[in-house]
Order: sequence, then C-alpha cells, then structure tokens
Amino acid sequence: MVSLVTNSPEYMCLWRQQHPQYKEKQREYLRIWRQKHPEHEVKHRRRQRLFRARHPNYYQEYRQNHPEVFRESSRRWYQSNKERRNKLAVIRNLAQRKVKLDVNCEICDSTENLERHHPDYSKPLVVQTLCKPCHNRLDKGVD
Repeated sequence: MVSLVTNSPEYMCLWRQQHPQYKEKQREYLRIWRQKHPEHEVKHRRRQRLFRARHPNYYQEYRQNHPEVFRESSRRWYQSNKERRNKLAVIRNLAQRKVKLDVNCEICDSTENLERHHPDYSKPLVVQTLCKPCHNRLDKGVD
C-alpha cells in the first residue's frame, strides 16, 4: 500500500470511504453550526448567487462531464424514495389518460413545449396546461 501524508486530499478521501459514519456526523455538526450562525448562511447564499451569475453554465457542464456522479445520485434517490416515486407515477399516468392538454399555455398563450402542471398533487385530475418556461417559473416561485 502507498504511504499517504495524513493531511493530503488523497488520504482524506480514502479515510472518508473507510469511515462512512463521518458524513452523517459532519452533516449534523454543520446543521447545528448553521442554526447558531445564521449570518454566515446569508453570506454563503450571496456568494452562491454571485458564482452562478459569473458562471451560468457551470452546473450543466459539470453534469455533462461527470455523468457517473448523477447516475449514482439518481440510483440512490430511486432506491430511497420508492413510495413517493410510485405515487408520482400513478398521478402522472392518471392525468395522462384522463386529462387532455389544451392547445395553448394558460399564462402566455404559447403553443410550443406544453406540459401538465399539478398545483395540488392530492387532486391529480386538476391540471393546468403550461409551456415549459412558464412551468419552470411557476415551480420556482418566480412571479
């Protein structure tokens, strides 16, 4: 085995792989620290916004260049959310069979890239027809 310096990134990466409980402890520690220091959270969010403004395509490029990371992340989500996934599938299938799309978006009257929007998932047959940009804005809470 190769000898690694104890503070090197390679050593820490190997150590974290051998100690999976570390991740949960670190997550809990950070959650408590953020509750005690909310002013740092504001600064962090501000830095995030500036980074995203300066590098608008960073996350898309990272996703394209590292597909294995996102495949693994998707696999873990699917395994841990089976019940939720099944509910969403039932709602989607029910809406697709029972509710037809209108010919234009209810917000901007566009006729391209139309999608179904469920304002309330407990009522799967109540669906709005929206174009993709309007649907994204509505889901993000913009406007």
